[in-house]
Amino acid sequence: MRVFQNYYFDLKERVLFKDTLPFVEAWLAGQGIAYGGMMFEQNFYNWGEDRITPRLFAMFPGLKKYHSEKVSVHELSPQTITSNFTSVPKNWPEDMNIHVQKEDEDVVRQIAAKIPRPFNPSATCIALDNVQWFPVIDTSPAYLPGKGAPCGYSLFPHLSNSIALGKSSGSGKKHNIIAVTIERTHTLEQLLDDTAILEKLTDAFGTPPHYQAVRIVFSEDERRQTQAAAEALAPILQALWAELKPEEAVPRDVPPEFQCIRHPNEGEVVVMEMIYTPGEPVSPKKAILKAIKGMGFQYKYEPGTYYECWKTNQHNHKFKVWFAIKTSTRQLNFGASISGYNFHVSIPMGNNIDVMKQPVADETAQAVVTAAIQAEARLSETLLQFYGKTPDWYTE
Repeated sequence: MRVFQNYYFDLKERVLFKDTLPFVEAWLAGQGIAYGGMMFEQNFYNWGEDRITPRLFAMFPGLKKYHSEKVSVHELSPQTITSNFTSVPKNWPEDMNIHVQKEDEDVVRQIAAKIPRPFNPSATCIALDNVQWFPVIDTSPAYLPGKGAPCGYSLFPHLSNSIALGKSSGSGKKHNIIAVTIERTHTLEQLLDDTAILEKLTDAFGTPPHYQAVRIVFSEDERRQTQAAAEALAPILQALWAELKPEEAVPRDVPPEFQCIRHPNEGEVVVMEMIYTPGEPVSPKKAILKAIKGMGFQYKYEPGTYYECWKTNQHNHKFKVWFAIKTSTRQLNFGASISGYNFHVSIPMGNNIDVMKQPVADETAQAVVTAAIQAEARLSETLLQFYGKTPDWYTE
């Protein structure tokens, strides 16, 4: 198992994108921090004739080996040409080195210095890979299963210690955010401390870091063990759901209220429209807070129509209940789950309940929370047996 964490820094008030690569490389050199290679990708989406690529080739002939082109027919244009430059040269085998060839790294620096003038790609990403934040650990990439990219600033399906610079043409001249990924793997119980690194990054890049939850790349053995646990757990879950019937615990017999109204422009046609009960607003938040009162849940406020509450049990497994309301129809969606660093189990609760009155919302929220608590209590020791305790450092 390898554990990575992403931190995002906003540099738009400090340095333009065209100057960011030398700025970051100079900072790394000043700190005595080496990196193992450079990756880059640029995409040009041009309607009709492609005019930018020939100019790039004229100025940087070495780019040709990194170039691929896709032509597609579109209703609005005879053809759409997508030009792509990526650090994996065209026709290279997939198991080859994914970094820019050393003799071409200066070409990437020169291209970056000319964004957005005279070249303005639809999207650009330049990554400094295998950064030696902690020289005592292996900085080789950790490959993810499948082909999906791990985050918006990553070029290939792996995670590594890296600094990635990204820009899109529609985000303005000053849009300049870098993503810093640091591997913190030490032991299952304890992560490497990156406090000193973050302090230096903050001093250099100005904005306090905004970070995502940790990302974990499991080994092949760990993935096989997790898959085996999921297969062994499946019949136990099916039997438990058949016994508890969590979906049936939620009230279903509340019909929406209708009123016949005539639209002026519809002639004799009468249109049925759902309307709200006059003078009786519904608050899912009040219903949820009432249902979880005294139950040890934490409530997470997010502006909008999504509501979430959770608590952790003695095994550090996260027990979550969420609600979301469709304001146009007053249909309440909801769900519940139990998760840890290596598993996620959904509790089948159903959704799309019409809540036209506050008492119905209260009853629905109470039924969801009660059924979910029963399920969590019955599964607690079973999940510990199959997946073990989740380490304290893990956050979703």
